[in-house]
Amino acid sequence: PRGLLPLNSLLSTDPNAEHAKHLLKQLIAKEDKARPLTDAIITKRLQESGLRLARRTVAKYRKNLKIGSASLRKHTH
Repeated sequence: PRGLLPLNSLLSTDPNAEHAKHLLKQLIAKEDKARPLTDAIITKRLQESGLRLARRTVAKYRKNLKIGSASLRKHTH
């Protein structure tokens, strides 16, 4: 073997986590930019669609996707 591999490339990804991240991106893409969704509201919406996640897990996934918090996503124009 040549070169170095990132450690996360050796770990398997959880399909449920990938699905949750996909839904998270969809929710944030559709949100009202003047009133962005908080992690708690996102958690509630994901739970309504059948995903059982904690708010801190939603925050972790959002950070992994390089998406800011609700206050950072807020547009006041």
